[in-house]
Order: sequence, then C-alpha cells, then structure tokens
Amino acid sequence: MNKEYYPKSKSKLSEKDKEKIKKLAKIFIIGSIVSTIFTFGIFIAFMYFIHNLNSDRSNFDYLGNNLFISILDEKTKELQTKAINGDSEAQYELAEKYYDASNMSHKPFRQMTQRDILYSERAMELYKQSASNLNLNAMRKLAEIYYKGQFKGKEDYYRAFTLYSELADKGDISALKKLGDMYEYGEGCQEDYKKALEMFIKCYEKSTDYNYDDKIRTAHRIGKLYFQGKKGIPKDYNKAFEWFKKAGEDTRYSFATYDLAIMYENGYGTKQDYKKAFELYKPLAFKNYSKANYRLGYLYENGLGTEKNFDNALKCYKDAMDEWLRLANINKNNGDNDEYMDLYDKHLKAKKDYERLKEKIENKL
Repeated sequence: MNKEYYPKSKSKLSEKDKEKIKKLAKIFIIGSIVSTIFTFGIFIAFMYFIHNLNSDRSNFDYLGNNLFISILDEKTKELQTKAINGDSEAQYELAEKYYDASNMSHKPFRQMTQRDILYSERAMELYKQSASNLNLNAMRKLAEIYYKGQFKGKEDYYRAFTLYSELADKGDISALKKLGDMYEYGEGCQEDYKKALEMFIKCYEKSTDYNYDDKIRTAHRIGKLYFQGKKGIPKDYNKAFEWFKKAGEDTRYSFATYDLAIMYENGYGTKQDYKKAFELYKPLAFKNYSKANYRLGYLYENGLGTEKNFDNALKCYKDAMDEWLRLANINKNNGDNDEYMDLYDKHLKAKKDYERLKEKIENKL
C-alpha cells in the first residue's frame, strides 16, 4: 500500500505570538470563573429568599417587602413592632395598610399582580391575628372580605356567617342586620325567614341615631317580610304598613318611601289615601325615581289625589320610560341579562302608556 507523506510545516510561532495566546487564555479562564461565581451567587440569594418567605411569613416585612416598608413613616414602623409583639390594634391598623396596598377592595383577583397577592395574604394574616385577640374592627373587616369574596376571588359565606354571629353576640348592630340578610337568603346557613325577622327586629331595637342607616333599612326589610309573607311568617299588611311607615317617611330613602306610597295608594294595611300617595311620590319623581314617576303619571292622568293634568302625566310617563331604558342599557353592558329584560319590559310599558296618552291628547285637539 502506498503511503502518503505530507511535508511538515516549516512555519513557527514567534515568541510574541505565544505571549498573546497565553494572555487571551488567562482572560478567558478568569472570565469563566467570575461568570460562574456571579451566577452561583444569584442562585444562592434566590434560594435564601424563597426559604425565608416560605418558612416564616412574618419575615416578609423585612425581606420580600423592603420596598413597601422603606417608604413608610416612623409611626407605621412602630406599628410593625407593636404588631409583632401582639398588639391587636396595631395588627389591625397595619393590616389596613396592606389591604389598601393590595387593591383587594376594587380589583378582581384575576387582575391582581403577584405583589398585590402577597400584600393581600399579609393583610389577611394580620386581620386574623387581630381578630383572634377579639378586635371587633378586624372581625368586621374579615367577615366583609369573606362575604364579598375579595380574598382570592371566592366568597366564603360560612366563615363570614361565623364571624357575623360572633359579632352579633357582642351586640354589633351592623352584624345583626347582615345576619338577617344571610338567614333570609340562606348564605352560609339554612334559609330561615323567622330567624331573619328576629335579627332585623333586634337590629332595629338596638339602633340609635348613630346607626340611623341600619335602622331605616332594617325597618324596610321587616316591612317587606310581612308584606310578601314568607315561610313561617304569615302575610300581614297591617304590620307591613307599620314598618314601612317607620322607614318611608324619610324621603331620602326612596325605596322605602315608594313602598309606603304604594300602601296608601292601594289601601294595604291602612285607609286608601291617593292624596298621601301623591305627596310621597312627588319628591321621588324630582329625583328621577322611575317607579315613582310612573305611578305619579297614573295619578295625574286619572285625577287621583290631585287635579287631572294630562301634560304632567305625559311628562312623568316619559321620564319613567327614559330612565328605565337608561338603566336597562347599563345592565345590558354589564352582562346582567335578567335585570336588563326586567327594566326593558318596564320601559316598554311606560312607553305604551306615553304613546296612548299622547294620542288621546292629539285626538282631543
């Protein structure tokens, strides 16, 4: 077999070239070592953060949340120290700061950032610590968060009911009203109208001017239960009228005043009195309360409780028609089809009466 021979290269590297190669090799080795150390350092720091975050969430203030803590004033930093030492009021106040920072009250869970979620978790920890020390404000806030589903986007009616029950036992007026709501609708408990009525009456009896809003709204709810008649509560127009009267004479509460006017107009639980009904509808119509506008149109058209006035009746029908359409479209845009259909049907009814009366007026002319 023939062998092939290749002549050896006669070129040789100069000493200067060899020195350059050695320097480049050293730079490459040093760069590799530095890069490895830097990467390893980042890994160690990350693992340290995760370990501390998971093993002791109380360190979150000092580790994962330095950006938040660094901008706090001295008073808030003092709250932190007191909260760590078990001060329930400090725990509650600090929880409020985390709650506000978390955007929990107005941002859906699916839109919350990771930072928002961490703040919300810390807020909940502090609320729970404060509530376990029987801080009433913390108990109220926790119950509200559970009821509205603000934490992780899911309602927890059972926990809300438990907290409201504890608050009610301590004489909390708002909790009594909320328990009435939950018993009536079976939220976190068995539906129980008699128990709901009991809670509402207790709330009304304990309410003062300080709790005026709860007092009026509760009186109205009691009137509704008697007016509608529920399981365990016989329909009773006389009692319904008494409770609607307690709530409805304050025309700032349009829904209550409207129901009282309906009682007078139809003679439910009292002597039929169109004039009184007219007087109650009128201030509501000025506020563009659509249901009152519609009933006022009927009274004007038929001369009940006031002089017959077709022009005023026409205006009331139109105001009701337009307002119901506006509200219907709002609900349609919000995706509430049931409410949209209900309001749109009312709009069509008012529109029909408006067109009927308009034609009647034109034919007379």
